[in-house]
Amino acid sequence: MKRYFFLTSLFLCSLITAPSYAQDNVPLRTGARDGYSRITFGWTQTVSYSLDTSGDGILIIKFGHPAKTDLSHADFSVLDNVSAVKVISTDPLTLSLRVPESSKVRDFRIGKRVVLDIYDPSDPKEAKSFETASVEAQKKTETHFETVVVKKVKAPHSKEKMPPPVGKKLSATPPAFVLVPEKLPEKKALDKEDQNSDKKTKENTQNRHAVNENQKALSAAHKKLSSAVKDEHHVISLRSTKSIDIAVFENYGELWLVMGGGASYVVPGFSSSTPEIFSPLLPMSMENSTSYHMRMPETPLRIKAKGGGLIWDVIIGEKVKERPSIQPVRFTENSPNFHGEKLIWSLKGAHDIIDLSDPITGEMLKVVLVDDAKQFSGEALSYIDFDVLKSSVGMIIRPKVDDLHVKVTEAGVEVYRSSGLRLASGNDTDEARIFSERLKSEAISQTLKNNGSKEHVENFFRFKDWQLGSARNLGHNEHILLSGMKGKSDSRRIEDLLALGKMFLSHGLGAEALGYLHYAGNELPGLHESAEFVALRGVAKALDWKSDAALEDFLFKELEDEEEVKYWKSFVLADLGDWQQAAKTLPDHYDPLYDYPNNIGHRLALVLAEVNLRDGNVKAAEELLALVEKNKSDMIDPMVASLKYLRGEAYRQKNQKDKTKKIWKKLTKDKDDLYRTKAGLALTILLASEGEINNSEAIDRLERLRYAWRGDELEAQVNYWLGDAYFKDKEFIKGLSIMRDAASIAGNTALGQRIANYMGKTFTDLFLGEDLKTISAVDAVSLYETFSELTPVGTRGDTLIQNLAEHLVRAGLLGRATKYLRHQVVHRLKGKDKLRVAIRLAAIELINKDPQKAMDALGQATDTLHFLSDTPEKEQQKGEIALLRIRAYSQNKQFDKALSLLKKMETSKAVSRLKADIAWQAGYWDEAAEALGVVLQDENISMTRPLTQEQSDLVLNRAIALSLSNDRIALGNMRAKYSDLMIQTHKAHQFEVITRRRSSSALADRETLLSVVSEVDLFKDFLDSYRAARP
Repeated sequence: MKRYFFLTSLFLCSLITAPSYAQDNVPLRTGARDGYSRITFGWTQTVSYSLDTSGDGILIIKFGHPAKTDLSHADFSVLDNVSAVKVISTDPLTLSLRVPESSKVRDFRIGKRVVLDIYDPSDPKEAKSFETASVEAQKKTETHFETVVVKKVKAPHSKEKMPPPVGKKLSATPPAFVLVPEKLPEKKALDKEDQNSDKKTKENTQNRHAVNENQKALSAAHKKLSSAVKDEHHVISLRSTKSIDIAVFENYGELWLVMGGGASYVVPGFSSSTPEIFSPLLPMSMENSTSYHMRMPETPLRIKAKGGGLIWDVIIGEKVKERPSIQPVRFTENSPNFHGEKLIWSLKGAHDIIDLSDPITGEMLKVVLVDDAKQFSGEALSYIDFDVLKSSVGMIIRPKVDDLHVKVTEAGVEVYRSSGLRLASGNDTDEARIFSERLKSEAISQTLKNNGSKEHVENFFRFKDWQLGSARNLGHNEHILLSGMKGKSDSRRIEDLLALGKMFLSHGLGAEALGYLHYAGNELPGLHESAEFVALRGVAKALDWKSDAALEDFLFKELEDEEEVKYWKSFVLADLGDWQQAAKTLPDHYDPLYDYPNNIGHRLALVLAEVNLRDGNVKAAEELLALVEKNKSDMIDPMVASLKYLRGEAYRQKNQKDKTKKIWKKLTKDKDDLYRTKAGLALTILLASEGEINNSEAIDRLERLRYAWRGDELEAQVNYWLGDAYFKDKEFIKGLSIMRDAASIAGNTALGQRIANYMGKTFTDLFLGEDLKTISAVDAVSLYETFSELTPVGTRGDTLIQNLAEHLVRAGLLGRATKYLRHQVVHRLKGKDKLRVAIRLAAIELINKDPQKAMDALGQATDTLHFLSDTPEKEQQKGEIALLRIRAYSQNKQFDKALSLLKKMETSKAVSRLKADIAWQAGYWDEAAEALGVVLQDENISMTRPLTQEQSDLVLNRAIALSLSNDRIALGNMRAKYSDLMIQTHKAHQFEVITRRRSSSALADRETLLSVVSEVDLFKDFLDSYRAARP
């Protein structure tokens, strides 16, 4: 499938060419999490990438596409585990990051975005040393590269610097982040510790700083390993100062690595971008050797070894280019000591043969160790007297007879029996010729019988003709054909090898067929240009679940118009998860499948039936299901389960849901894990959609299915629906966490993209809609921090973050809210939006009692204001900025400057209240009393109606100010005017005490007044108006 899309893209690129200079601009986001630091690359298209972690403390990420990224838009100061971020190249985009050496790095995709998580180092001392090193590096950067560092002492555009408050010195604000240019000059000076260390330490230090362009290169072995990890994903490495002989082979789903006896001290290393898909490398010590083995993933992987002797790399991956293996040569020896057949593999550098007991079967294996990666026997082979296991290094033989000899000679590895190997005999040859002639006659007569029947004659894959009898005759027929090769010409031997491959293929044995087809192809390289051979090999790979490789064969140009190949192409596309393309590929009839033997036809028809059902083509699906049901008795249990499941889906699409429920309910108790899980998922979705179970019951059912099947699209589907169910219960954090697992499992498939898109939509709708009010502010912050990579780019992303900040303001989490709004003002917004948010940020900073940061925000607002055209709205905002700036001065204890600025402003309610508040806070009681008198006049208090609480507070506050300013006349007037009204309020007693005539208790009264003063904030209502979100 991947190759298909690659060719399609290549074709489209040939039609439409883009300028070579056009590059994407990839937004980069950072976030600090508990236990790890996160960096998100916001690609707008799906791109490949690779990680290089071979450098000590240096992480390099290389994307498969040219692009630019602006590091100034990301706040790296919040990342504890990342420093010295640098863009190495823009074509392709490549970045380097300094990280703690012991930190684990996790990478994954969310849709088109690429996410890196750098975990805290396991050793706390290393975390501290990394922090210290980062600070030292920053200091050096500030000293030598002053243009790199941005010191955030005040707002970048603020023209007005606030002096520190009286009696208190403000500490300088440290740099918020460090911007690293694409090219740094070479740093020649060494640290003092480096200067005092020996030569070896210097070399190691240079390696740790291996990201600069002019520094020393890594060793050749390290380079090869890094390249392999980036390109082929998984590498087992061996490094030694003494030459090691090894063998690497596959046996019952496990990969084995066997080393000679002198290498017991060597421990193999394992580098992988996805180590979790393998089991750990487990050691097994023996008398004369050491071996390691690990379980391989179900996904077929290719293996290639490099090096030899001191340095070995075993590279594993889907796209590994395997080198040609060494093929056996048949040799007949006639000597006094021996007479008979031998097989010789010309393995150079074979030194030792180890007897290894297979822990699975108990059989003794003969393991041939070599000192060169090019020496290996390759694909598995089967003979009458022994089997050769598939190997990537060396050779492994499983004897079938007791007197089999395996010997290393100058010619290579000889395999023989004392009485000679049973490879062929005269009787066998005659029997094979007779058998072959009989089959040819039967084929001719069948063709004549059909009298030109188009359907039969034109079948591309004539599986029934290739079977050569029933399955129980496979071994006998194989012996006949192999025995008959002796004395034949090369072309006849190749023909017999192909007949063996076709025979095994027609019985559904893809792996065995592939072995013979590979053998024939290696013997006659021109076969790879034959469309028929490529098609046969593709079917063998498809039946052996090597779908990627099979699709590559089916895309062979000469097979484009071969209709029967399209069934198999659809088969592998379905296995690769591309169901839409699989449906588009199918022909409009299934005539050839009626001639297929059941063991192949059933398997193919069931998959194609599912393709049709996913495409909504019930009629075609039912034809295929009927074809399978005709010979249901021959089916194995998993196929029966598959048939039942698909039949239930067909009934559902025909709206016969009662039949569907009956079939699926019974299938949920089936012994087949796959279809028990599939049926359970499908039944749960159906019952929930029909209202027969509620959402909580659906969650219970899906939770039980969550771990019933692991590792493929089905697990992703279960997690997808479970996450969606949690969304319906408003448990967004749990739902998104489960969906993230689903997206990671589905990978870069159509399902994975759909899940990622749904996650992004749910995340965005939550923060932009009314549901945000239903979750707590703490949960909202946690949700955003955990899934910030889902934030949409552009205006919607800005609005989302502002909504989150408003939610936090309403909940009183002002510090966190200002952090988000500040980043918006400094890095994201422009024009009117920037002005609006900057004013709001300043007000919230004042509510949070941080006048310095408020002044920074007002500086941003003032600079933005200059570039806007004159409007009534602009004048209003200018007044807001002035009031907030004056309030910032008053909070900073600069009362005189604040009052002098107030005198320049036109009188208004807000100005009067702010003047009263500043004078009150400064203890200027005359001015406070005067300003409060103006505020009281603005209230238009009626002498016939009761006072409101706010009015009674104002009356009391003015009385306090008059009392503290010793204005007894004005105070007496207030007592006379407001006494009757105040006696009806909760402030009656205080008003009475404050306005009564002076007595011996005057000092106590003044202390009482001063205690009341400390509780008054006359400008609070103005600032509190900013707590509510503004349009």
